[in-house]
Amino acid sequence: MRDRLAETDFEMNELKEALQSCKENEVLLKNKIEFITRKNRNQQDLIKQVQETIEKLSNRSKTIATCTSTQTNSKILARVETQTEDTNDKANITNKEDLKPNSN
Repeated sequence: MRDRLAETDFEMNELKEALQSCKENEVLLKNKIEFITRKNRNQQDLIKQVQETIEKLSNRSKTIATCTSTQTNSKILARVETQTEDTNDKANITNKEDLKPNSN
């Protein structure tokens, strides 16, 4: 009977140690889960920031392209206006010369 009690007591101690080990493992697992969850949130935040940056850069590229296009069109218009003004000046000069009396 004493042997049986000693054996039961020994088994009980083993079960207590196993239970304690399980509790420690549970704490470790909870900590790992929290760490992975935080890491996942950080990665999601980084992904969101990258997406926002890409969107901003995309919009900026569109704006730059529009500005460049506008500037190019302005330069073309400026050239046309300049050429038109030069042509008008030449036409005016020609017309003035036509109005001079003949020295013949």
